[in-house]
Amino acid sequence: MHALTSSQLRELASSPEAARLSVSARERLGWIVTFMEHGQSVSETCENIGISRSTFHRWLERFDPKDLSTLEEKSHEPLTPRVPNVSADAVTLIRAYRQTSPHMGKEKIRALLATEHGITISSSTVGRVIERERLYFAATPLHWKKRTSSAQYAVTPAENENGEVAPVMAVHTMPVRITQKKHPAWKRALITSSILINIAIITLFLATASWELKDMNASVTKEKPAQTITVSNLDRP
Repeated sequence: MHALTSSQLRELASSPEAARLSVSARERLGWIVTFMEHGQSVSETCENIGISRSTFHRWLERFDPKDLSTLEEKSHEPLTPRVPNVSADAVTLIRAYRQTSPHMGKEKIRALLATEHGITISSSTVGRVIERERLYFAATPLHWKKRTSSAQYAVTPAENENGEVAPVMAVHTMPVRITQKKHPAWKRALITSSILINIAIITLFLATASWELKDMNASVTKEKPAQTITVSNLDRP
């Protein structure tokens, strides 16, 4: 626990270093200032702020008055990003397999690469290539969503003033939220066809039932015996 006076806390909260913090970090600094300045318990502070005790304790332990950047979220990206070690030829072949058979899995592609082209890579590597290159070509809602939800792009190499090619930097875009509720054309056509087929089936069923009912009534009328009236000799005058 850091022993800071109220004036020190106010000075800390209004310092230029605090102004350079992100919105989330400044909010966490506000939690700690409120807790220290008002002398409330952790439970009371968390209840007033609306956070859990574990969250507050985690940031209170990280907090360093001499380094307010300790209130920032730590990056989870690896210090040494993974460099793809798949050759361009292998990526081209994986793309061709997926275009020919969009539902072909990574295990099958791995086996075909080994037997047909002598390329040995793991199935997990094939899966990463499929994900990275967005190799989803099937006419299904799942593949359509994966094709349009996120993508990775590479910057085209550019030449500097000396005519040297600058190193290529990978630019990763954030996943795009699909907000368009309108279905694609193929899906609308499929839905319309299904509705028309169901209407036709119902109409045919009702017509068949009507015909069967008419035939049943006609059969009953034919089989009904004709009533005959006989006159007894005793009834004659």
